[in-house]
Amino acid sequence: MITNFFVLSPRGDTVIAKTYRSKSGVGAHERSHTEAFFRKVKFWDGVAPGTPGMDTTLGLGSLKISSADTGEGESKESAKRFGDAPPVFVMPDGYSYMHVKRNGLIFGCATENNVSPVVVIELLSKIAKVFKDYCGTLSEESIRKNFILLYELLDELLDYGYPQVTQTENLKAFVYNE
Repeated sequence: MITNFFVLSPRGDTVIAKTYRSKSGVGAHERSHTEAFFRKVKFWDGVAPGTPGMDTTLGLGSLKISSADTGEGESKESAKRFGDAPPVFVMPDGYSYMHVKRNGLIFGCATENNVSPVVVIELLSKIAKVFKDYCGTLSEESIRKNFILLYELLDELLDYGYPQVTQTENLKAFVYNE
C-alpha cells in the first residue's frame, strides 16, 4: 500500500522516516524527495506536475485582488492566489504523495502503486492520533524525544506498508509506555 512514511517539521526537516518497500532502491523519504515534496506543499502554485492529460491548474486561475481585499490604497494588477496544497498529488518522481497537517507537522507518505487516497489519509490521521496519545502532545520536540517508541509504534501500525493495528487501546498490548 504505502512505500514510505515520513513526518516533516514546519521547516521541512525530516523528523521520522521509514521505508517499507521500494522497487527502485531509493526511497521517497530520501532527502531530495522530501525536500521537493515540502517545497511543493509549502509553496503550492496550483499545478500538479506529473499528471499527463489532466488540467494541471486544478481550476485555479489568476484572481484579481482589489484594494478592498488587500487593505492597501493601491490596487495590485493581478496576482495568483491559491489555497493549501491538496492532500494528494503526483510528483515527477513517479510517486503519489499524500499528507495531513497536524499541529504544524506534516504526516506524509508516498506510494508507487494506485491506492485509495481516502484510506491513506485516514491512516495518516490515525497515526497522528496514536502518536499524540503516546507522547501526550503532538510536537516536533515530543516526537524527537520519543522517536524509539514511535518507531516501535510504526512497526505495529504498519506491516510492509499495510495497516495492521491502528487503535491506541489495542496497541497498548504490544507497545508499553511508562
